[in-house]
Amino acid sequence: MNGPLANLLWETLQWGVLPALILFAATWVAAWRLDNWSIVDVVWSYGFALLVALPFAVGAAAGASALPDRWADDPLLWLSAAMVLWSLRLGTHLAIRVFRHLGEEDGRYRRMREVHGSRMAWKMAIFYLLLAVALVLLMLPFYAAGTDAEGQRAGPGHAA
Repeated sequence: MNGPLANLLWETLQWGVLPALILFAATWVAAWRLDNWSIVDVVWSYGFALLVALPFAVGAAAGASALPDRWADDPLLWLSAAMVLWSLRLGTHLAIRVFRHLGEEDGRYRRMREVHGSRMAWKMAIFYLLLAVALVLLMLPFYAAGTDAEGQRAGPGHAA
């Protein structure tokens, strides 16, 4: 399969699906060990910044310019900056709230424990997987905005 759609799907897999799955699998392990499922709220919020910044960071590490020559005129750069700032603001707000009370799980997750009992860990694995998918789906407009007419990555952090 070739063409713009195939390229967009590859971009989404490479920069969205795989990192999100790894992030949420690691979060599930941490939450299971902490016996507190609330930390996923923080990770989900910071996940947007990660998925926005990852292509920039990898492109810069590979030798591509991290910023375009005319960065002030690049709408993708401004969109990226806005998403990262929003993600960091929300994630930090939630991190302060969650980590102040790490020994006390959020009420939503306590209710889920009551309902699911001994199956809670596996129910949360499914829930975390769905959050990873939701994160990637919400990132699709960003990935589409960062591709040119042929579906190639056209934003900052990518070699021309």
